Amino acid sequence: MAQYMIVTRFNSGHDLATLRSRAALVKQKTVAAVPELASKCGAKFALLGCSIDAIDIFHTDDVDAVSRAANIISVHGQAQTEVLPVVGWGEYLSAFSSLKHEPPARLASAGDGARKYAVITKFPQGFDHATLPQRSAAVKHNIIAAAPVLTGKWSNEFIVLGGSFDGIDIVESDDLMAVATAANIIRVYGGCSTELAVAVPWNNYLAKLPQAAA
Repeated sequence: MAQYMIVTRFNSGHDLATLRSRAALVKQKTVAAVPELASKCGAKFALLGCSIDAIDIFHTDDVDAVSRAANIISVHGQAQTEVLPVVGWGEYLSAFSSLKHEPPARLASAGDGARKYAVITKFPQGFDHATLPQRSAAVKHNIIAAAPVLTGKWSNEFIVLGGSFDGIDIVESDDLMAVATAANIIRVYGGCSTELAVAVPWNNYLAKLPQAAA
């Protein structure tokens, strides 16, 4: 099954105090107009401190439905959206190497209360994707050596196709210094630029926002 990501960037000057009511309207409109996506959203995060405000990841082959949902977010959420295909990191690497990529270990105890970060990567112009298997091995080796506390803490690893960035990893850890170290290792040994953001499950983020004045 295919996977798609809706990348959301709120319009400049949008009123944060109305985000809860706008999000409720977006949800209502999406349920009514695109009911086939009801069970297809694998994750939804607010990203704090980077150039992206939110991401939704859908497990579906129906890109038309995802595009309609993105349009609803744009219109009623006061935002700009992109719909981007995403591919699991290991699946993408397999196109360049016969070596098996070990998927990230899932955390048995991870949930909405776990601290999460997003590492967003961007390859430079002219980047040779055929070097990714070697770069990936170097990144993995150095993260294990420098930040062993992160072993098994990668809950998602995606290559993003056709957007303004090339990859996104979700890391679950209470050790911010270790996550920052890993992001720096990805930048140095992966040959890319990185952004590090706090990733908050969407409903948790909305619950912390103030209610709009009546």
